[in-house]
Amino acid sequence: MTDYLLALAVDHLAIGNWLFTTAHTDNDPSDPPEPLPRPTAPDTTSRPPADTGRQEATPAELTAFFTG
Repeated sequence: MTDYLLALAVDHLAIGNWLFTTAHTDNDPSDPPEPLPRPTAPDTTSRPPADTGRQEATPAELTAFFTG
């Protein structure tokens, strides 16, 4: 998971730098940066999803949380 998050952070920084450079130069914009390759995903189909024991919030609970 850490490799994915690091690659995502690097990709976002590269896009941000590219956007800043593109917006502040008079030259023709270059192509956007290529994303870093991600590691291969582990096989998660062999095990069932973990039950966290949590219940989802109801619409009324969400409304009370965000408005109160």
